[in-house]
Amino acid sequence: MKNIFIILTILLYSCKTEIVTNSYNASFSTEKQKVKSKAKAPIVKSNTVFYFVRHAETVGDGKIVNPDLSITGRARAEKWVTYFKEKKIDSIFTTNFKRTLQTIIPVAKSKGITPIYYNPSDIDYANFIKQNKGKNILIVGHSNTTPNFVNKLIGSMKYSQMVDENHSDIFKVIVGNNNNAVEEVFVLEEELAKIAAVQAKLDKKNKKRKKK
Repeated sequence: MKNIFIILTILLYSCKTEIVTNSYNASFSTEKQKVKSKAKAPIVKSNTVFYFVRHAETVGDGKIVNPDLSITGRARAEKWVTYFKEKKIDSIFTTNFKRTLQTIIPVAKSKGITPIYYNPSDIDYANFIKQNKGKNILIVGHSNTTPNFVNKLIGSMKYSQMVDENHSDIFKVIVGNNNNAVEEVFVLEEELAKIAAVQAKLDKKNKKRKKK
């Protein structure tokens, strides 16, 4: 397994990432996540698109140092495959933990991409943007590192640590040529419902065509 991964850094992941406080945690509901999104940036080839997700659910209720994904978490990992199926992804970055790797391996395999290890506490954010200019990047992290990474890219301490129950949010940050960034936040279940609805319409049209 180790042979399929490119290691950018073998420094041990540090939990000393900044955590900001705002209303983000309070807005989360296990029944329905209430999130706000900014206006979409114009889509041009030179834009850089970053997708951020947190690792899926794990076993051990937080009592295990490096836990595997639970049955629920493994099911969620497969759902990410559906979500990213029609989205262009050039590179995938993940922390060096079982839960993040297991979350993204299904997507990586479906895209034929070798995940790259990164250390959240050892990133030059300006350089990271520069190195990935014009690409679509998927980054998998943790409840604190994911919103913090987003904050660094948008230049605003807007998002606080994700609550334990929240494994559904998808952060999308679009960075333009002038390095201005806009972000949107989606909920996995809601996006999958949209995908299913579109597929249902296509299936219905195909059935009508076959009948003719």
